[in-house]
Amino acid sequence: MGRKDYFAANGKKSIMNSLPKNEMKMTVLEQKKLQVLERLALSNDESLFDEIKILMDDKSDEDVVPEEHYRILMEEHEAYLRGETKSFTWEEVKQNARKALEEIRNKKA
Repeated sequence: MGRKDYFAANGKKSIMNSLPKNEMKMTVLEQKKLQVLERLALSNDESLFDEIKILMDDKSDEDVVPEEHYRILMEEHEAYLRGETKSFTWEEVKQNARKALEEIRNKKA
């Protein structure tokens, strides 16, 4: 039974139309969730569900920066706060970068 058939049999066009009027005050996110759930409920595409499972199982949200890098960063920041390292203004950084780029170009010439 297709989407139109399912809802026509129930006298509705979608789940959204099935809700009582006082339930229609949903956030945009809630509306999006409901629309996705509705489409999933009516889908028979197994590959779609496989792809969704892969996305949901993806561990890319986990911290990908090793703890050691954070430790090094904190040590360098603490040294900066103690005045033990040299710092540069944004203008000095740009000037140093331009100078380094010019030196690289001169070596190639």
